[in-house]
Amino acid sequence: MIYKTTQNLVPITSNEVVSYIGKLLIQNECICYSFCNKGNTNIYQTLIITNKRILCGNFIMPFKKIFNITSIPYKKIKTFSVSHLQPGTAEYSDLTIYINNEEKYSFNILPCDIDIEEIGNKISEFILQ
Repeated sequence: MIYKTTQNLVPITSNEVVSYIGKLLIQNECICYSFCNKGNTNIYQTLIITNKRILCGNFIMPFKKIFNITSIPYKKIKTFSVSHLQPGTAEYSDLTIYINNEEKYSFNILPCDIDIEEIGNKISEFILQ
């Protein structure tokens, strides 16, 4: 099983994200939510939720170069889950995405103004379209 985890994510602005991945966005694709963390090195891990897919990957800073990126179209998501202790007040929230029986992506989001239930609802809308 492929299991990928990204921890300690905090929100970043769409403008910051576009400077990293602008060329990867397709026509009519817009960023809904974006998060990143900074590890012990100059590599930032990211989670970007658009209206077309979920992007996750690593960027080398300060050069804003893509180290690697995974694109997960909503039609490929088999199931997903969101979890937290209390809406909007948890020490952290989790978003877990299952692509198939062999791939699982887990994202740990630190406390912020964005409610994980709101993210879950938005992903549900995109999957069910």
